[in-house]
Amino acid sequence: MKTTFACVLLFLCLAVAALAAPPKVSEEFSSIIRVTLADKTGSTPNITGHGFWASSLKGGKTIQRFQFGQHHPLNELHLQRFDLLAAYDEASGDACVELPLEGPMSPVWDWVSLATESTKYVGHEKFSAWTFTITLIEQMGYATVSLYFQSDSTPRWFIVDGDYRTVSIEFLHWIAETPAASMFNVPKDCSHTNQTADPSVGCHARSTIMARAQDWVNHHVPYSQTGRYAGYRTDCSGYVSMAWQTSQPGYVTSTLPQISHPIARGALQPGDVLLCRSEHVVIFGGWSGPSHYIAYEETRPGEGTVRRVTPYPYWYNTGCFLPYRYNSVC
Repeated sequence: MKTTFACVLLFLCLAVAALAAPPKVSEEFSSIIRVTLADKTGSTPNITGHGFWASSLKGGKTIQRFQFGQHHPLNELHLQRFDLLAAYDEASGDACVELPLEGPMSPVWDWVSLATESTKYVGHEKFSAWTFTITLIEQMGYATVSLYFQSDSTPRWFIVDGDYRTVSIEFLHWIAETPAASMFNVPKDCSHTNQTADPSVGCHARSTIMARAQDWVNHHVPYSQTGRYAGYRTDCSGYVSMAWQTSQPGYVTSTLPQISHPIARGALQPGDVLLCRSEHVVIFGGWSGPSHYIAYEETRPGEGTVRRVTPYPYWYNTGCFLPYRYNSVC
């Protein structure tokens, strides 16, 4: 009996030991990358480009550059300098803009500790994949993020798989050490966002903005990037455009800074927004506590427009979400 009990304990110990722990991915890294954007809706063809990605948690700096061909609209640069409390965004055909940034910088790979392991294949290559489900992104709905490894803690693929598209980043040459400081130099042509107003509208009271925002909550307007309600697109930026009474069918997250300007956290008032230019935007409805606020947002298919308590600045990618104010508010 003792021998049997000991065997059971040994089996349990071996089983626990067999559970793989998530790999420790360096927060100091740089890599040349290959990027593929795969559209699941069939509305646009898949495209492949290249670029680089570098990050230093110790230095509070991270940069991504994507190139898909000369003058391609998705050619982008995203630089975050938490040491300067500033972010710099540049897209093909648009001027580089400087935006305020609140620190400290969050780890890039902290979500890996919450991920689950599975086996994945890319072609005939076998990978250990660590996957985690994140909250919504404007152009992807709910999404899973995955890191693929072949050995040790060197990632080979970073994949974001959403309802509408899949973004695959292949690390072609991963270097797990602090990148050279010159990789994070601020582009010379960066400047503060121009504060212009939507020419189609006049001045709007905050009470009107919030009443319009509440109307979509009351009607449970469903989320859709192709749908329309009262003339406006029924995604997150279309919802903000409706509340702000811009021209129809509305702006997108990357163009909302054309009619708004960044503000400090302490200046937030109902009708302002928390904006991540590359992903999502929510309407600020007022503080509910020291670190939470009431958010109004178009969320995802099946959920639609909601009003809920949200941690400041948002549930994920906290370095990206910044407070903005409509230039036509009064």
